[in-house]
Amino acid sequence: MVSPELAAARIHPTASIDTPRIGRGSIVGAYARIGPDVEIAEGAMIGDDVFLSGSVRVDNGARIGPKCCIDAGTAPVVLCQDAVVGAHATIWPGVTVGRSAHVEPGSVVTKNVPAMAIVAGNPAQIVRYCSAAAPPRRARSSAGAAAIATGIHGVTLHELPLHEDLRGNLTFGEGRRQVPFAVQRYFLTFSVLSEEVRGEHAHRRLQQFLVCVHGRVHIAADDGRTQADFLLDRPNLGIYIPPMIWSVQYRFSADAVLLGLCSDYYDPDDYVRDYAEFLELATRSEKRQP
Repeated sequence: MVSPELAAARIHPTASIDTPRIGRGSIVGAYARIGPDVEIAEGAMIGDDVFLSGSVRVDNGARIGPKCCIDAGTAPVVLCQDAVVGAHATIWPGVTVGRSAHVEPGSVVTKNVPAMAIVAGNPAQIVRYCSAAAPPRRARSSAGAAAIATGIHGVTLHELPLHEDLRGNLTFGEGRRQVPFAVQRYFLTFSVLSEEVRGEHAHRRLQQFLVCVHGRVHIAADDGRTQADFLLDRPNLGIYIPPMIWSVQYRFSADAVLLGLCSDYYDPDDYVRDYAEFLELATRSEKRQP
């Protein structure tokens, strides 16, 4: 007897289905092989010739292209809501592909993929993020320093003063002037392998100002509605990250040194590390605004 869940899904007659856990509205293509421990939520799409084995969870709206191989083996694999895995991709055991992330066709994914990230290659690395802001607009900050509006709520790029001299160059920033808050703490991030990702969180109250003092690094910022990618590649360019902005640092050059200035001391309770929780908090905050 066919379970109500399977009856409510569109399954090609050539597919081999050993699990009853397939949500309503999901589509399974021709010659797909789905093992007994696989769980597929509503509205997912599984392409032709896909192989899913072990503890694999496919969340609402996730899509897997043709001829993909996901064998969870010894550790569960999760494709979060609206994640997209391109054709011929391979996902290793223990990997989570974040919400709305994209795995490019043919990629081999060996590590977790952050929400909204686009990864490619073997092994897969982040190449960009899913959305880009509108072209930056010139603005003036309240402190009088040059700033560039980014289209992400509260996030601004800052051109810091630069003095060039035969003896060497100098750039600087002062708290509550070029840096739009009083600085209580700093951190330095360096010697990061290019494929590694830093950040991947938001802060409830903390403000940050980031400057790549050597080399280059990409900064992704997300206010819950819009995402954008910024390149910090000179020591007189900074980015202001206000509270409740999801931020990721990635694609570090080998010589990159990232300086972070903070408005308060370290507080582990100030971090929001789960993207779904961040989206919920961002939605609540938006509703409270007049």
